[in-house]
Amino acid sequence: MFIESPGSIPQSRRRRPLWLRLFLGVVTAGGSFLLFVVSVAGAFFILIQQNWFQQVFFQIVMNHGANSAASEPSQTITTPYSGPRLDATSIQSAEELFHPTNIWETRLHFSASQWRQLGPRRIPPVPNWLAPDGSPTLRNPLASRAGVAGTLGWDLPWSSGDADFGGQAFTNAAIRFKGNGTFLEAMSGYKKSFKIDLDEGAPGRKFAGQKTLNLHNLIADRSFIADTLGYEFYRDAGVPAPRTTFTRVFLSVDGRFQDRLLGLYALIENPDKAWSRAALGTGGAVLFKPVATRLFEDLGKDWEAYDDTYAPRTEPSEVQKRRLIDLCQLVSRSDDAAFNRDIVNLLDLDETARFIACETLLSNYDGILMNGQNFILWLDPVSQRFGFSPWDLDHSWGEFGQVGSDSDRERASLFHPWVGSVRILERLFACPEFQTRYRRELTRLLHTLFVPDRLFRRIDQLAAVVRPAVTERPPADQRLAQFESVVGDFIPDSQAATNTTDRAGKPVALPHSYQLKHFIAVRATEAEAQLEGRSDGVRLERHRGW
Repeated sequence: MFIESPGSIPQSRRRRPLWLRLFLGVVTAGGSFLLFVVSVAGAFFILIQQNWFQQVFFQIVMNHGANSAASEPSQTITTPYSGPRLDATSIQSAEELFHPTNIWETRLHFSASQWRQLGPRRIPPVPNWLAPDGSPTLRNPLASRAGVAGTLGWDLPWSSGDADFGGQAFTNAAIRFKGNGTFLEAMSGYKKSFKIDLDEGAPGRKFAGQKTLNLHNLIADRSFIADTLGYEFYRDAGVPAPRTTFTRVFLSVDGRFQDRLLGLYALIENPDKAWSRAALGTGGAVLFKPVATRLFEDLGKDWEAYDDTYAPRTEPSEVQKRRLIDLCQLVSRSDDAAFNRDIVNLLDLDETARFIACETLLSNYDGILMNGQNFILWLDPVSQRFGFSPWDLDHSWGEFGQVGSDSDRERASLFHPWVGSVRILERLFACPEFQTRYRRELTRLLHTLFVPDRLFRRIDQLAAVVRPAVTERPPADQRLAQFESVVGDFIPDSQAATNTTDRAGKPVALPHSYQLKHFIAVRATEAEAQLEGRSDGVRLERHRGW
């Protein structure tokens, strides 16, 4: 009989030590589990690149948020508000109201039925609302207003309620929720943005010259001051832009709770006839608020095709309608020679270059540079040429996470600032006359306004104003720590890893490392380098899945 010697026994048949067998068993099982996890993760990664999956996923999330019971605003406040209580009963003008360092008090009161009427109201969403490049459809014909909220199947109807602003009471005012992304973020809570129409419940009623009050909830703005700082920058640059102030908002809903603090809001001046007279220095301007993924597309000669997309805020005449149609046809159909010759008759190139220079320096990608919305198009009644004004700046100052990284937005290209295809910008940046004016505006702004030390001082001033209201929050709320980090002292990249506590020494929990002063410092240096030809900048691309 042949007996195998130990040296001739195959490795697979030798008796391994117990510790080795246990170790190999764990490794084998762990390897199988790891392979399973990797496989699932890989499959999920492939799925999330598919538009149909993103659309289904968004609907599930939205339905869950809508069906979740909202937590009542807290009765417990960590630190009572220590700022001044302002009396608005005697103010008469917009100048008195829209002071950027004021914090007013607004109280909203609804009956149970009035609150139910606010909605949101469910409507059929737009099918196949994501394009192959990830850009969303921004108009649902069943929604009363354009924007992604309507696209996803939510309409925001008008209701009524009582409002008190700084002691000035307004009964039976028309009120609705407002916003798109900020509305969706706040869907499961009470701190939503509000639009208040004082004129609807009592024709001719105004407050400090205003018929409409826009209360922005600042839920997407961890600095709480991006809107105010942004609109101020545009106005200083010479771009007509709304004015702002702050207000603490309290909410009462009969049968639920009374006089509960929602938090700090920005009050943004409404772009209407009164605004255009003050901002443009003349009456009779026509205001449009476009929402379109393909801006200035030729839609034919019938105004009805343009009316919904360009949403006039004041009634245009037939001649003024024709001017907008002419601009769309010039952008869409003319050759380069005709465009360069005729664009100066339809666009105020100085105003346009100034506006685009501000948009670009602030890396404001939730607007004309990418999303085809969040700006005001106006037609001067004297020159009959169009200009632009900003709207909704809570994602300005490089803080729009749907495109690039923080670093990419700091270094975004000045001379190819748009994302995807924005036909009017492609044509303007190929026009020598526009290029000359645009470069001149960039140089002026970098030498006079987009100056880090200047902007740092203003950030510190505004942060000091809002800090008492930001501090006035429930104990578990983390936004104070986030606020202190975002508006805090400039931290170079080499020291960013040490930025882990707020001014009180408490740990900071940030979703990412964005810092307002860091963006400004790096952006200013990078912009100078691009103007001098030492850098090409970064051409940004939309994140897959928008």
